[in-house]
Amino acid sequence: MFSNNVGHDNAGNVSGLALGKRLGAFLLLGFFNLIAPVILYVDMVILQQEISETSVTELLQESFLLLSLVFWLVIYFKNKDIRPFSALVAAFYGVLFIREIDMFLDAIVHGFWKYPAVIVAILGISIAIKSWNITKKSLYFFLESPSGIFTAFGVLLVLFFSRLFGSSKIWEPIMGENYTYSYKAAIQEGVELYGYSIIFIGSLMALFNVFKKIKTPDSNRAN
Repeated sequence: MFSNNVGHDNAGNVSGLALGKRLGAFLLLGFFNLIAPVILYVDMVILQQEISETSVTELLQESFLLLSLVFWLVIYFKNKDIRPFSALVAAFYGVLFIREIDMFLDAIVHGFWKYPAVIVAILGISIAIKSWNITKKSLYFFLESPSGIFTAFGVLLVLFFSRLFGSSKIWEPIMGENYTYSYKAAIQEGVELYGYSIIFIGSLMALFNVFKKIKTPDSNRAN
């Protein structure tokens, strides 16, 4: 599913249609690069609201994450060859999604989100561990593929870069007396939105590859 079998000797046989598809994908990626700044502008300038759990920025983050989760659940049921790995990825996104909607779950009991998150994590990890060799092999090929590279990049943006780049220890000294929390939150949440959009692209590519494999079962594994 995830390996690249296109040889260098085929470079001279690329059709205009194939090249057009590649350029179309490039333009689509460019469109996704616009999402975070445009949505931040909508929240902060047009709607004149700070970034909160009910802002357009956060709601779109959750939408990208939920769609990525759904895509991997579909992959789990459609491709039994990588089912343990798919369960692990779906569980990971499930935990992230539960954490993102913690405000709504806190209406039940404060900190309630931890309980469903732990259950989902244990379920996904247990499925992955039961077939650990398949999980390892699937992860290896996934990280070699374009969908895996997009996904890994998006995860790093969300979990690490957004928190580092959006740290008050950076922006408070830079902005001095003009510093407010809303600026810091906008920067961090904007990077997170960009990361979730990249994760969405990677998940969509993985889903597309699964259906491509189902449609052409005798062909080589898709990227």
